[in-house]
Amino acid sequence: MKRRAFLKATVAAGSAPLILSACTDQNISHSKDANSISGFIFSDAHIGWEHEMQPSLETQAEMIKRIKEFFPHLDLVFDTGDVYHAHIKEPGRKIARDFWLSKMAGEFPTSLVHYIPGNHELGVGLKDAEITASELGSMNLRPYYSFDYKGIHFISLPQLLSTILISRESLNWLKQDLLINREKTTLIFSHNCLKETTFTNDETGYREIVNSDEVYKIINEYNNVIGWFHGHNHQYEIVKKHERLYVSNGRIGGFNPPKHWGDFGQGHLGGIYFEINHIGLNVKCFSATENCFLEDLGLTHLSNHLPSITSYQPDGKTNYYWGHGKLLNDTKHHFHNHYLGHTTPYAIITPNPNTVINENNDLTYETEFFFAGSDINKVVGFVIKPGALKSIDTKDGLMINTLAQKKFQIHFPEENYLYDTYLSRSGYYRCSQNCTYELVAKFSNLNDDTRIKYSFKVLDIEHNVCFKQDKFKSFQLIDNRLQTTFKIPDKMTQEPADNHLYLFITIEVTNPPDNIFVQYINLNQIIDPDKVKPKLFEINNSTFPITEKQTITKSKSLMSPTGIINVQDNNTSHTLLVVTPDVQWQIRNACAELFDDEIHIHSMRHDFQNNPEIILTPTTQKSTFINRLKNITSCKIIYKSDSIIVSDITSSADGGIILISDSSDVSVSNGEIIHKTPEEMHITLNKDISEVTLQYNKT
Repeated sequence: MKRRAFLKATVAAGSAPLILSACTDQNISHSKDANSISGFIFSDAHIGWEHEMQPSLETQAEMIKRIKEFFPHLDLVFDTGDVYHAHIKEPGRKIARDFWLSKMAGEFPTSLVHYIPGNHELGVGLKDAEITASELGSMNLRPYYSFDYKGIHFISLPQLLSTILISRESLNWLKQDLLINREKTTLIFSHNCLKETTFTNDETGYREIVNSDEVYKIINEYNNVIGWFHGHNHQYEIVKKHERLYVSNGRIGGFNPPKHWGDFGQGHLGGIYFEINHIGLNVKCFSATENCFLEDLGLTHLSNHLPSITSYQPDGKTNYYWGHGKLLNDTKHHFHNHYLGHTTPYAIITPNPNTVINENNDLTYETEFFFAGSDINKVVGFVIKPGALKSIDTKDGLMINTLAQKKFQIHFPEENYLYDTYLSRSGYYRCSQNCTYELVAKFSNLNDDTRIKYSFKVLDIEHNVCFKQDKFKSFQLIDNRLQTTFKIPDKMTQEPADNHLYLFITIEVTNPPDNIFVQYINLNQIIDPDKVKPKLFEINNSTFPITEKQTITKSKSLMSPTGIINVQDNNTSHTLLVVTPDVQWQIRNACAELFDDEIHIHSMRHDFQNNPEIILTPTTQKSTFINRLKNITSCKIIYKSDSIIVSDITSSADGGIILISDSSDVSVSNGEIIHKTPEEMHITLNKDISEVTLQYNKT
């Protein structure tokens, strides 16, 4: 098919709705300084899946190339998850991460790129799937985060603990983020869909968020939330409901939805193009297979417009928001900076009213779920063994039919490292040595000879058992509740592989009745009264007092390339929201900091690429800047009036620099220009070169 280009109609301020024209044969592209934000979303690459429906790596690379050529000046690019397939093992995942970084996300070096993890890469087999996802996507701390761009607010909200659950931790953080950004038009990006929006084939155990009502309750308080974009289901779909657009982002790989699902663009690899300006949001489904919008193939329902007076501002600042929704006492978290600006970040610390650590503690998210043609008996966040036992939610709690078993166990969080199931998850109750926990549970309909005991173990990031309680211990019965406390020892029986520890708990019931009811299981961290400390927020050993309600703290320590945050506040958990104002640069794949006109690249965030690449994307238009560093793992970049000096270079091999410049006259010391286009210049460097100067004439 002849290459088609996109013609964007010029919109006069306040005159007519934002209009996206159909594909035409005119080669006219839009630019970043147009009167709207342009973005593209691709999703569900499923790299490594061996199936006839899965496109080859070459095909996927070609589809991304077509997207890039069709939309050459995108402001924003998103990937809403399932980068690689859950069933592949670590060698295949390494190949997938390298391919995604180099041939997919890496194809958009001048766009701000954001990744929202999916259930496949958050599933089985990884040492710590969330840490890996944050490394892959160059996130500062957790896989939930947000940012402002030209006055519009964008939120990443993945499902962490379960394919179908948005964790309480994430929702705590979301509430704070929406509150402080309540005046900004907001789009949310997730991997799964909210119930009763896009098509799910009634597969409640896999294709819709089980706590959708809780999510609705939060976002419905804000009429500025006008869009929810998700992956996972692979169909192209746009539903207008609740004065929002709910959008399923299609597929760049993975299974092709069956035709009986509906007319959802089956057979097309591609994604979603959107534009938003001050008077509306427009969304169009794009086929990279045919290199045009799907509406041009007769699928007119795969384009939609939401008129809305938005907060769009052409000169609005780029701010980045990150943090943690459930900081526990003395549990340290490592942060990494990828968003650089000159303005000092500030932290908003708010106590959480709910201190229960484990998700679904009242066990209401159980299921007669449905997936792949059969019922699924599952309690979100827990594993009940043996698996033949049946459970159902009742007014008296979760009823477990023991099928005359003499013993059964409840394990939480889920712990499953197998590669042969889509629904498995591994837990992440991150903990610390020398911390004390309280476990409280309420069971009913017990026999006189029913006995309920507990045990716990601590694993490290390599899944090594660092400590395990010698034997099951009994609860105390207090006010009709089962209650106990236990302490993670200061000394492990096996030295942890690093500073990440993970707590797993088992409750064992012997001689149960045929039907036993569980009303709740609560895990809390508690502080020994004799060890109460002052209430402090700690950043890289700098401490700040915190109050009973909300504390706002400015700290240049939050600008460090890497660091540690920690809260000390007795028996209270906290939500942390960090605001990095007026971001000037997004740095992908490496940690960095900004000093005046100098960018210091300190270290690579990961080792996922065979040929390391650091991508530096400015948030505003710059006439000349270094956009990519190839095989360079650390350096200093100094901007002067008519030159750029790259010094203190550390290279893993012969490297390269890609310069974006509107100057036609550029000279290079200690390097060679090997390729030049009107927009960019490729410069090679010998591995032994430690400093390069790029001289150019300003236009």
